[in-house]
Parts: sequence; structure tokens; C-alpha cells
Amino acid sequence: MKVVRSIFRLIRICVSTREGKIGIIFYAAVFFLNIVGVKVSLEMIKWNKYFYNALEKYDTQAVFYQVKMFAILVLASSSIYLISTFLQKMLQIRWRNVLTHRALNIWLKDKNYWHLSSSDKAELDNPDQRIAEDCRTFVEHLTGTTLELLNKCIGLTTYVVVLWSIATYALSFTVFGAHISIPHYMVWLAPIYVAVSSLLTHYLGRPLIKLNVEQKHREADFRYCLTRFRESKDAVALQSGEKVERAIMDERFISIIKNWKKLIRRDLILGCFTRPYMATILRIPVFLALPAYLFGKVTLGSLMQISSAFQNVVTNLSWFIFYYRDLAALAASSVRFDAFLSAAESFTYAQQELPKQKDKLDIKDLTLYSPENKILFSIGSVKISKGDTLLIQGSSGKGKTTLFRTIAGLHHNYTGSIAVPENKSMFLPQKAYFPLGGLAHAVSYPNSFDEKSATEIKDILKKVQFPDKDIETRFMQYDMSLLSGGEQQRLVIARILFNKPEWIFMDESTNALDYESEKFLIELMQSQLPKSTYVIVSHSDAVNAYAQNYSRLNI
Repeated sequence: MKVVRSIFRLIRICVSTREGKIGIIFYAAVFFLNIVGVKVSLEMIKWNKYFYNALEKYDTQAVFYQVKMFAILVLASSSIYLISTFLQKMLQIRWRNVLTHRALNIWLKDKNYWHLSSSDKAELDNPDQRIAEDCRTFVEHLTGTTLELLNKCIGLTTYVVVLWSIATYALSFTVFGAHISIPHYMVWLAPIYVAVSSLLTHYLGRPLIKLNVEQKHREADFRYCLTRFRESKDAVALQSGEKVERAIMDERFISIIKNWKKLIRRDLILGCFTRPYMATILRIPVFLALPAYLFGKVTLGSLMQISSAFQNVVTNLSWFIFYYRDLAALAASSVRFDAFLSAAESFTYAQQELPKQKDKLDIKDLTLYSPENKILFSIGSVKISKGDTLLIQGSSGKGKTTLFRTIAGLHHNYTGSIAVPENKSMFLPQKAYFPLGGLAHAVSYPNSFDEKSATEIKDILKKVQFPDKDIETRFMQYDMSLLSGGEQQRLVIARILFNKPEWIFMDESTNALDYESEKFLIELMQSQLPKSTYVIVSHSDAVNAYAQNYSRLNI
């Protein structure tokens, strides 16, 4: 039931927007084409009778006519398949677009991405995989399996009627002296044959759902490990940590192999039944109808027609067997993706909206606690007005960054009161972050780059003494992780100068610079933005020598 609830919940999201509702039209069009395809299949069943009867009678003219009809039917069937496949893929990208937008909106809303990853009560593994891969897998398997199921239901009804009308003879035999006659026995054999096979398939393949979920989890963990290594390559290389990193990678990959072996063993067990089933399903109808032909009750053409109709009935009934692996993948992706959406939507953080006032930062009787409710430090009273500079200093590990996050509205485990400025503010963390792109995008962030500001950005880069020779080559596209720590922090200062915030909060944002460079850049900021207010977190006393009109808060 959990799988069914997850699937229906995601379907409701798919059709909740205008774009999603248009997808229903695509779905209906594919469904209609499938019905037309069933009609073509019925004509193919009739063709079997006419073609083989013509062969039996050595009617050359009729044989060539049926060859021509076969070509027409194949052309019609192929056209229907290609058009329906195209429309189905258009449907998939529409519904995937709706689901992805919904997931990203929930993930980014109210900084859920930060609170969820920071809360031990609501931790979700690999949200990137759930948004990208599980969303895609769900939509592809949903549209594929449901359309195929509807097609099989319509086809099944039609083919059973056809089989009933042409397989009119009875199967007669004697058991312990009792004469038994089963009219239309070919019709009754089909569901019995498939029902037994379906039950056996489910029994053999049931563990695949759980194994698929676990495989997705382990694959994502391994991919995250590789991504983290790539992002930290400098630190690893400098410390020669390859041996430890390789051990971590091996451990993650070994877990993939272990679960993969379980998957392929279960696939092998299931395949030992399904592959022979698939290989024989096309021939079984001929063997079952053969007695009627041998006793002269039907012609060769009628035998092939009955065989074709029976084959279509059994094939439609065998949908569950043929699509079991797809159903297992659909179940796994729907449960994981729905769990992500549910957790993100229902997650509530004990958030306190910080009061705001113009041109002032006011802290009173503040006591900060760690996530484990351990007291970090207490502050009596701090008031910062427009144009001031506050240096927050203290040794590493005292909680300076926690205070920084508290003022930013991210950390809420405290007592006392904080009133923050309502003016345009910019918070800059210890580790510089840059969006994908080049220097232009790095400086413009958190706003999008506008080509009209290209000249201004280049002038600012020169002011912060970013190497002139690199500005043009790296301006629009560059891997920012290749920059040195000092170059990255020069870009951070350039970002401040470009965005011109009224309040600037910096958490050790110049700690990778030498004394002269740090002095130059802070003096540059204060000269270029003299009316801005600065709150600078630092564990070094060097800032005291060149910060203007500052007050200190020691932690």
C-alpha cells in the first residue's frame, strides 16, 4: 500500500499544473493510438488465416495479395508505434518538468536544503539523486507501464472475444470412466496458464523491490564520495591522503558490489522462469490447438489464426510477468522520491523570525547553544549603528561562526534577543562559494550576471588586484575551484564592491590573504563603501591595525 500511495501522490503532482494537464492530452493521444494499434493487430490475426489458407491451396494470386496486405499492416503498425513513442516521450519530459520544479521549490523554500541537512531529525540521504534520477525513473516507468497496462486491458478484451468466436470446438477426454468435454477450451487455458506463471513470477521476483531501493542508495553514496573527493582534491594532494580516500571509495564500492550480487542472483532466479516462458509463449498456442487441426476440425489457416489470437491473449495477460522488473523499478523510485517530497514538505523548523529595525543591529542578553544544547557563550549587550565596524574575535571553536549564522537567521538555538537591520545585507561565509560560470558570475552573485555590467565588473577586478592577464580568459567560463584561496577571497571582496550592500557580514572571509593584501582590501572596501556597516568575524588581531572606527566583541 505504501508504494500505491506514493505513486498516486506523485501522479496528483504531475497533473496539478497547466503543463501537467496538457500532458494528459498527450497521454490520451498515446492511449488512442494504442487502441488503433489493437485494431491493426486484429487485422493481422485475420491475415494469418487468409495467408496460410492461400498457401495450403497453392493460390499464387491470393498469396501475393496477402504479402501486399502484410506490408500495409506493418507500415501502419510501425507508424503508430513511432508516433505514440514520440508523444510518450513528450509526455515524460512535461511531467518530469512539473515534478522537478515542485521538488526544487520545496527544497529551496525557506532554506529547507540547509535546515534538513543540519537537523538530525530530518536527514535525507542524497537529495540530488532523488531530484534528478528518481524523478526521471518514476516518470519513465509510470507512463510506460500504465499505458502498456491500459493497452493490454483493451487488447485482452478484444482478443478474448475473437478467440471465443474462432475456437468453438471442445476438448473431450475421459477420466476414471467419466466423459468430460470443455467447450472453447483454448479460451479457458489462457488465463489459467498465465495466472500460475504470474504467481510464480511474483514469488521469485518479490525481493527485487527492496534490493533496487538499496542499490540506488549505495550508488548515490559512492557518487557523493567521488564528488566530495573532486571538490577537496587540493587538501588531499597536499596531505597525501590518497590511501585513506581510496579505502573510503573501496568501502563504498564494495557495498555496491555486495548488493549488486544479490540483485543479479535474484535476477538469475527470476530469469530461470521468465526467459523460458518468453521463449515458449509464441509456440505454446500452436501445440494447444494442434489436436483440432490433426483431427480435421480446422484448416491450417484457422489453426494459425487461433494460434495468433491465443498468443495475443496470453501476451496481454502476461503483462505482469514481462513488466515485473519495470514495476520493481517504479516502486523503488516512487517510494524514494515521495519520501523526499513528504519530508521536505512536512519538515518544520522551530524558526523564529528575527525582528528588524532600520540601520541597527541590537543584541541583548544572548546565550548561544550548540545543536546538542551545550552552552557556547553569552553576550550582554551589543549595539551597532549604520557606518560602524564591529570586530568579533576569539580563538577557534568558541562559536564565532554560530553567532554569525544566528545573526543571519539560520541558527535558532539561543536565548535572549536579536534585532537585525532591515537594510540590504550580505553575509559571506568562511569558505567562498561561486556559482557555475566565470569571474563575471562570481562577482555578480547572488544576482544573475547582466552583460551591461561587464565593464564595471572588470574595473572592480582590477581594483582588487586580480591578475589582469586572467580576467578576459576567465571572465565568462572557468572552474573556480582552480583558483588559489587568495584569488577566491579577492573575488569575494569584488562581489561586495559590485553589490554595494549597506551591511556587510564577513566570517573570516580574508583569512587566506597575507597581511598586506588583507589590509589593502579592507581599506579598499571602507573607502569605496564608506557608508556601509561592517561586522567582521576573525580569530586574528591583525585586523585591529587597519579597520577604521571599530569596536570589538571578544568571545
